[in-house]
Amino acid sequence: MQIHRLCLAALSAFAVGQPVVAQTRDLHAHEHGHVTLQVAVDGESVEMILEAPGADIVGFEHSAETDEQKAAVQEAMADLADPMALFILPEAAGCTGEAAEVELHQEGDHNAFEVEYSLTCTDPAALTEIETRFFELYPSVEEIEVEYATPAGQGAGELEPGEALPLPTS
Repeated sequence: MQIHRLCLAALSAFAVGQPVVAQTRDLHAHEHGHVTLQVAVDGESVEMILEAPGADIVGFEHSAETDEQKAAVQEAMADLADPMALFILPEAAGCTGEAAEVELHQEGDHNAFEVEYSLTCTDPAALTEIETRFFELYPSVEEIEVEYATPAGQGAGELEPGEALPLPTS
């Protein structure tokens, strides 16, 4: 995943014309109810990295011990692997999910899901906002902190239930 993280940083730097440093998340620093999402748009390519505390996704932070917990992890990994089921992008942008890589990182008593998505959009200029179904699927998530870089600008904002986050357009 480090290669994809560096790719996202490089895309971000290209899109905004300034250096961006890839960050590695400390599992002890995560905050329940808060998910992070990084979005970089470069031409028709859209790269996204989502990070979420395990407790918000599967209801526990420790390593899966029971068959039920192991099944919950497998189900979550399958659900998280489908960006088009999680994110609502303007239909006019013509976006399709090309690849997703889901990992569950465990460190001590904490776990976190990290997902890298690669999408292709036939009309990236129409990518004017992003919405999500995340809150419906994972009710303990309160907000998603988003950082984005597009050819039209960079910024940050929050996705909250029932709201769309506008993206800069050229």
